[in-house]
Parts: sequence; C-alpha cells; structure tokens
Amino acid sequence: MEEQGAMALYKRYIRAFEEKDYEVIADACRTPFFVSSPVGTTVFEDRAALIDGFAHLRGSLDENGYVRSRLNTLAFSKVATTTGTLFVDFERMNAADDAYFHGQALYLFQQHQTGLDITGIVVLDDATVSTWTD
Repeated sequence: MEEQGAMALYKRYIRAFEEKDYEVIADACRTPFFVSSPVGTTVFEDRAALIDGFAHLRGSLDENGYVRSRLNTLAFSKVATTTGTLFVDFERMNAADDAYFHGQALYLFQQHQTGLDITGIVVLDDATVSTWTD
C-alpha cells in the first residue's frame, strides 16, 4: 500500500464529494462500503445504495450551507501490504468561506488486483455524524 496512491484517490474522492459527482465517488469506493461512528454503522451493499447514501448526505449538508471542505490534516498509515488508513481532520466551509463545523474521520483503503479502493469511513466523534439515509 503506497501513500501516494491513497492520497491521490482521496483527493479525487473529496473533489467529487464537493462537486456532487456521485459516479466518481462510487468509482473510488468498493461495496459493500461502511460508515461507522459512535452512534452506529451504515453499510451500503451495492453501487446504487452507495450513490443514494452520498446524495442524501450531501443534501443534508447543503441545508447547512456546505460548499467545500478545508483539509487541515491528512495523515496516511500503512497497515499492511494491501491496506492503509488516512486520518483526516477537516472543516466544513460555507459560501462565505467561513468554517462552520470541525470534524475528524479515518478512511480505510485496500489495494487489490484491479486497483485501489476506499472501503469505509470511521467517523471519530458523534458531532460529525450526518444523515446518510432517510
């Protein structure tokens, strides 16, 4: 697991998240895909469910004025030959470019024969939790 590949994939993912490009997000993530936090875990079994989950999340963030994420810290850790994590400390920014929320998450990456995927997100505090489903 190489840091450069994981960082490049994450940056494509976060750009797609900001731009609401759910197809690119689905290309970056392998299903089943999980999001876990102190308040529970959601598993998206297939591509359609993953796209719906991210669309629902972005819709809930739009209601709060979200425009982009400011990435304060990106810290990669190689866990094994095929597995790595990326700690992300971030702020959600509004249209005035003011930070209105601070959060942290851990992304899990896995390398396989056909490429590299994000397989899950662990939200590190209960304040970061947003709505992924109805």
